[in-house]
Amino acid sequence: MHRFILSILLAVTVSVYFAPTVIARRRMSRESIKIFVANLLLGWTLTGWIGALRWAMSADQPYRRPTLLVSSVARLGRTRVRPHSRH
Repeated sequence: MHRFILSILLAVTVSVYFAPTVIARRRMSRESIKIFVANLLLGWTLTGWIGALRWAMSADQPYRRPTLLVSSVARLGRTRVRPHSRH
């Protein structure tokens, strides 16, 4: 029973410790790798952890994967391929 409680305590501690990294990854921040390194190296200090958390929560433009824009008509399969005519 003692080991079970210690393992739960360890899991909660690690989860809280790396919360800034998880938040940065979930927000798809461009700085998520840098936030992870700062969190790993400085997170043991309260100042470093709060700094990493503020950095993760900052309002930077998130990284978005490029997506292919397809019209709703093309998704329904109602498109026709028309030959290109030269005038």
